[in-house]
Amino acid sequence: MAWSRALWIHAPAVDLALALAWVPFSLLAWSLFGSSERLNLLLAGVLLLSFSHQPLTLAFVYGDPAQFRLKRAIFTLSPFVFVAAALIGRSISLALVAVVAGLWNAEHTLMQRFGVTRIYGRKVGDGHAGLEKAMLASWLVLALVWAAADVRTGGFLERVELGSTNAGGVKVLQTLRPYALWLLLPTIATVVALAAAWLRVEWQRRAQGNPAKYAYVGSTAALFVVMMINPIVGIMGYVAAHAVEYFAVVHQTLGRRYQHRADGGALGRAVRLPFGRPVFYVAYLGVITAIVLSLEWYGSATLYTVVFLTLGGLPRLLRRLHLEAPTPRGRGERRRRGRIGAAPPVLGSELKRPGVDGGHETRAARSLNLEVLVSGARGGIRTLTLHYGAGGFKPRLDRLGRALESTATA
Repeated sequence: MAWSRALWIHAPAVDLALALAWVPFSLLAWSLFGSSERLNLLLAGVLLLSFSHQPLTLAFVYGDPAQFRLKRAIFTLSPFVFVAAALIGRSISLALVAVVAGLWNAEHTLMQRFGVTRIYGRKVGDGHAGLEKAMLASWLVLALVWAAADVRTGGFLERVELGSTNAGGVKVLQTLRPYALWLLLPTIATVVALAAAWLRVEWQRRAQGNPAKYAYVGSTAALFVVMMINPIVGIMGYVAAHAVEYFAVVHQTLGRRYQHRADGGALGRAVRLPFGRPVFYVAYLGVITAIVLSLEWYGSATLYTVVFLTLGGLPRLLRRLHLEAPTPRGRGERRRRGRIGAAPPVLGSELKRPGVDGGHETRAARSLNLEVLVSGARGGIRTLTLHYGAGGFKPRLDRLGRALESTATA
């Protein structure tokens, strides 16, 4: 059961490697903490890795005409809006921009980890997404409050070159220490309460639990502990692992979406070439390297800030607006229950019209056949195809009990 492939996203070895992807970066940072020069070189590499993964979403949105047509107006105007916002933010306060960008990056990274956690949870039919989201968010809040309250934080941050903008953000964080001290105990109490509630729920359904999810959540918890012990070491692991995970998601999505299909525009054609995905990665990383070097050699401070904020923030905005972009994020799970491959149905509940859930029409509503991925009690995944006519389709799922039971025992 524990090593059944159906419980994992890729395969046990691959999933465990991704769950622990932060460990090598944090260990290397820890070993280099005695040398500021080498530590700063590692930090630069981690930040470059983090920046390089972000614009990947733009390839899916602007490289595939079918994806671009889904929200043409938004995708056309978003870059201009983001550039304007970056210019306005720079004119107001660079330190404020750094704080906002840092918090957004931390939340964005956490939501990816939440999304991966929910993928594991949906494979065994658990439905406590809200509790898991609150628990993971409490860990991030505790790490931030702890860093603001810890007198050692300033000394840790002095070991690395953050630049004037980020240094301003750090100073803002340090001014919050008196408030952080007041918040520390309530935050710890919240973390303990939510973790206890999660452990209780998982224990109650331990027969249907997913050890792959436990490994991933446990690794995430260990990462936040490291962040509290040494924020530089922990943040390097946190940021780098996020980028590595996203590259893995993109690699899987490129193959699944374009490898065996004749559409996808320029992106699809590139992926279907011999060695298409490796060639795409090389070309993409070459473009990113050229942008970074050009800004370093020729760009002004304003251009540097606008380009990095736009290429770093715009893809995240597009991923929130565009559900077809490759992302393991778990945001809006309830709203998307009607989507193909969404959370498995529960016996005794009732289906609305296929593809419509709470008034939100999905792609399934435009098809005569609705395919539902059913997760069996033993982790097996089966496809159940339902047909409906013009009059709509409203069967009760308990009528399908025998079909669902057969998938659980297959």
